[in-house]
Parts: sequence; C-alpha cells; structure tokens
Amino acid sequence: MNIYFVTQQPYLFSGSIAENICLGKSDSSNEDLKNAAKFSYVLEFAKNFPNGLDTVLGKNGYGISMGQAQRIGIARLFLRNPKLILLDEPTAHLDEKMQDSVLKEILEFSKDRTLLLVTHSFKVASQLPIVWNLSKGKIITL
Repeated sequence: MNIYFVTQQPYLFSGSIAENICLGKSDSSNEDLKNAAKFSYVLEFAKNFPNGLDTVLGKNGYGISMGQAQRIGIARLFLRNPKLILLDEPTAHLDEKMQDSVLKEILEFSKDRTLLLVTHSFKVASQLPIVWNLSKGKIITL
C-alpha cells in the first residue's frame, strides 16, 4: 500500500523550494512540480521571490513562514499517488482564507483515496464526510 504522511511541521532542508517539494521524488517532471506548487499555493508566495521556486531556503525553512513551510509539505503530497493519506494538522499555520483554499485542493486530490486527517479545527472537521471525536479516551462518531 502506498502511504503518504504530511506532518504539522514538515522537514525542510537547505536548498531551493523546488528541491524541497521534490524531496524523495527527484524524478518529478517540471510540469508535475509546478502543478504541486500550484495546488498547494506555494506558487502564490514563491512568485514574490526573485528566483521563484528556485529560491534557496535555509535549514528548517529559514526565510519563510511556518504556513509557507506547511504548504511546501503539502505540495509533496500532490507529487505522489498514495492510496492512503495521513495528515496531521495540515492547515494549522494558515490563515482562514488560505486554509479553505488548501483544504479544498486536498479534498479534491483525496477523492478515491483514503484520507485520515487529524485536526483541532471544527471548521476543518466540518468539511470531512466522517468525523470521529476523541474525548476522554473514547471515540465518538459525529
């Protein structure tokens, strides 16, 4: 089974935005890279840098915000074709408008796949077809 996991704080290394998106998938085409950057809204902030996706980041994403780093982590998802997607607070560091936009793309991408998304956001949870609430050690289906 092909599984992909996006953490709340993705690992970013010293290298370009493009290289960070392609981590573990260096055989990605330029078109696939640009689509992943588009669907995760990385292009939206990268276009403001003189070198765009070729902008070099410092270790741990030095030079960008946590929300921008999170979108790079999400872009990695779009380069893969996993059957099972695990997301840990994928929009925690995004403002409400960006959260809605990115979540829409994730949900569209996740059609015909299994998606398990962990969140504390009731707004995010309300957009999912099945919601389990963990409270006092018990799982409740909402």
